[in-house]
Amino acid sequence: MKTSNQLLLGFMGLLVIGMLFSAIILKAGYNKGITNNPAYDQRQKPDPDYTKASLPPFKALVLTSSIEGDGKEEHPDVTINTTADYSLESYKNITSHQIGDTLFIEIRKARGITLNCQQLSYIRNTSRCNVFLNGLVADQLDMYAGSHVRSYFSDVNIKRFHYTGDTANILEVSDAAKLDSVKISMHKNGSLYFYPGYRYGDIQVDSLAELVLSAQAVNSLKKIN
Repeated sequence: MKTSNQLLLGFMGLLVIGMLFSAIILKAGYNKGITNNPAYDQRQKPDPDYTKASLPPFKALVLTSSIEGDGKEEHPDVTINTTADYSLESYKNITSHQIGDTLFIEIRKARGITLNCQQLSYIRNTSRCNVFLNGLVADQLDMYAGSHVRSYFSDVNIKRFHYTGDTANILEVSDAAKLDSVKISMHKNGSLYFYPGYRYGDIQVDSLAELVLSAQAVNSLKKIN
């Protein structure tokens, strides 16, 4: 092999080795930069305040709050999922106790919680927290929502749904919900967003701030006052 070819091959070999070495250094620096990033650490490390506690079975839920406000502040979310177990996920922001088949939860800090349960037939929410109910299958659900409370029902299947909302409450029922009998009573300045159809119903409202009904909800409408 000619000397010139040997020199060329040697130069190319050194060039490749240099590129690989540079790539290794850049990769190490990139990884160090990410792992030293506080946002990266926050995503990777579990929240030290997070707790998940198992609960005895319950059928009724009472939500209260010691958070002060005028109703205009941002409210935390209470997500209720239908699962085989009974458990409560929170961030050291609540106190709870149970009497019989009723679970009492007091929200003390403005952070969301998740409640997992198999059955639920009654909800009383005066905490001003938003309630999101997913997947519940029940013969009957009665709910009282205090002032400035938002209640959202997703893919629920409830035969008899009775709802009473206080001043400036918000009720939204998704078109994925299946309801047979509906009885809704809302006080002043409430907002009603109702999308599913139903067989029997009675809706009583007092000077709503907003009313949205889907076509199938209008077709199902029997009585509204």
